[in-house]
Amino acid sequence: MVFHNGLRSYAMIFLAWTLLVTPANRAPAQTLGEQGGDAPQWSRWRIGEPNNHAVTVRSPADLKRVLSGTNRDVLIPAGVHWEIREPLVIPAHRGGSAERPRRIVAVGNGSRPEITCQGCDFLKIEGAGHLGLAGIAAIASRDGKEDERGIIIRGRGAGNILIEDMLIHGFKDNLVIVAEKGSLFTDVVINRCILREPWHIGGSHAQNIFFNRVDRWQILDTVLYHAGWQPNHPEQRTRFNHNLYIDHDEGDPITHGEMRGVYTGYASSHAFQIRSTATVTDTIAERSAYLGSIYGGGTVERYVGMFADHIPAEDKNWTGIGLEVGNLMGTARIHDTVLAHRESGGRKVAINCAAEHELSNIRILGPWTTNNYGPILAGGRRFAVNNGQSVFYSEDPLRFRDSTARIDERLLENWLTRPRREWDDEKSPAAACALLLKAYTPRDR
Repeated sequence: MVFHNGLRSYAMIFLAWTLLVTPANRAPAQTLGEQGGDAPQWSRWRIGEPNNHAVTVRSPADLKRVLSGTNRDVLIPAGVHWEIREPLVIPAHRGGSAERPRRIVAVGNGSRPEITCQGCDFLKIEGAGHLGLAGIAAIASRDGKEDERGIIIRGRGAGNILIEDMLIHGFKDNLVIVAEKGSLFTDVVINRCILREPWHIGGSHAQNIFFNRVDRWQILDTVLYHAGWQPNHPEQRTRFNHNLYIDHDEGDPITHGEMRGVYTGYASSHAFQIRSTATVTDTIAERSAYLGSIYGGGTVERYVGMFADHIPAEDKNWTGIGLEVGNLMGTARIHDTVLAHRESGGRKVAINCAAEHELSNIRILGPWTTNNYGPILAGGRRFAVNNGQSVFYSEDPLRFRDSTARIDERLLENWLTRPRREWDDEKSPAAACALLLKAYTPRDR
């Protein structure tokens, strides 16, 4: 990394780094399937080229007819602006197959085709599988009184669904996948998407992503932002608004998934709540009333969680734990993790893992607790801090290399407005996570 004007502190690293995020300095658009340099294996474009007798659509009516009436791949011209008043539908028998997956993609040079939904869902998928959607923007235009969804996938279990490079904005729930009882959706990948600002005028459940009975899910290189914030009325946010909610009903099989390279922030409830098992790596959760929980146990590595003082929950007795893993079952494996930034009033513990636990290289910048548990509650008792290499805890910001490090607002805005098929691994959420992990290393290490 180049240091401008001799700057060496991590605070200025973040400033200089975010100043580089301008259109003139963005990496050129990558072709489908391309992977650059030293990027992690999971960080790449995944959608394949359309080849299933592809048809180009020229209007919303044309799109609706082709989606519901054929199994052909669908090409939507880049840069168009369409409006719909009824949801698009892909019936169960209009999906693809393992040999011939069906793709609905934007083509040509230009921005994502933008489909504005006037008081309706964007796309209903009725149990179809072997589907890929890529490069489309779905924007809600609504009063917030109804339950409009962006993409909603329901029915008997199916699988092999890829949603890539999509922008879904302003529905009550931006993405919902729910299998019928006794079945599962499997192998669902959300890759390099932007899901932002789901809300409901009454403050009821509003999520960026909601899954139930979905197994082997992946959320990769994706931005989840601002769940539950009614435009211009932040006081109506509630604890029912999550950026990510993975549900689990009694009697259902335990499911598993993973988040890698994700930014999840500004949720009025959880940055993520996973009621099964999961792996979370190279991920940032910040500025939410409650950062994250994985009730069934799992692994958290290369993770940064940051609170901010100005986003309390609706009930200070409820607001709280920075990270819960293995709260109900399973093992909590938490490694190379930071919990940072400033709030003590009403907060409980930085980390809670009620089950078996493996903790190493954890850094906590407090103060965190107003009760007797301390910053970490593990196995039903307070975990010893500042003991060996497992946990370092400090209420003194000066003990850290840069305790003021954060996600710059310009960088966040760049993530939220990223143009279609543009990607820069050096300025991604995973790269920002790596820099924050360095910034929050104690100075005596």
